Amino acid sequence: MIQAVFFDLFETLITEWKEGGKKASYSVESLGLEESLYKREWHARVNERMDGTYLDHPSV
Repeated sequence: MIQAVFFDLFETLITEWKEGGKKASYSVESLGLEESLYKREWHARVNERMDGTYLDHPSV
């Protein structure tokens, strides 16, 4: 039974930024993907990324 739900809206609890840039590093170049292809496929999975279908970034 869920007793509590935390929402982190607009970086209240955690941040994606460090020293003026995003902390996350994406693997587009290391995978040899075109950035436009990566963006298209990333956005095609937006609902599944938000509903818990994918457990983490690499699984997307």
